[in-house]
Amino acid sequence: NAADVLNALGLFDGTGTDENGNPIYALEKAPTRLEAVTMLVRLLGKGDEAVKGNWNTPFTDVANWAKPYVGYAYANGLASGTSKTTFGGNDKVTAAQYITFVLRALGYESGVDFTGNKAWELSDEIGLTDGRYNENTKSFLHSDIAIISASALNSNPKDSENTLFENMKESGVLKQDASMELVKKPLKFYYCN
Repeated sequence: NAADVLNALGLFDGTGTDENGNPIYALEKAPTRLEAVTMLVRLLGKGDEAVKGNWNTPFTDVANWAKPYVGYAYANGLASGTSKTTFGGNDKVTAAQYITFVLRALGYESGVDFTGNKAWELSDEIGLTDGRYNENTKSFLHSDIAIISASALNSNPKDSENTLFENMKESGVLKQDASMELVKKPLKFYYCN
């Protein structure tokens, strides 16, 4: 359901379509850091801006298709590398890493508002997540990215009275005139098994 909401807003494409033209999300697959950053940039409605931009990063290990997304994320302080010259793009993204990306997108600062290796503490506190992610989280899938991303739309960026969705709608980055009711479903709706 979270993936469908994001897709309806033009923020989540999936990996292709089935024979009926429905999106294939590959929700059971473990995402790489490249896929996670791409999803983050698209979640913010900045996919087109990323692709059109001319970005410079110090990373030597980013696939060509992902360079615009990593470049945008790096230039805007949303993601950093695993070293000075590597992004670790083919590494599986962890729950703490993706939550860190989203918290940064919401205006929170690593090392000031939260600790990166325990990002779930702040995300639980602000209602972005529901307590399921912690230091023992072993499996982190595309479904988790969809759930956290959909939840982020209904979250308030730091020091903002509006939700991320409301801010995006006001700035015109959404591809369609979507109703807030689409994303206002309770968090438990997204987190139900």
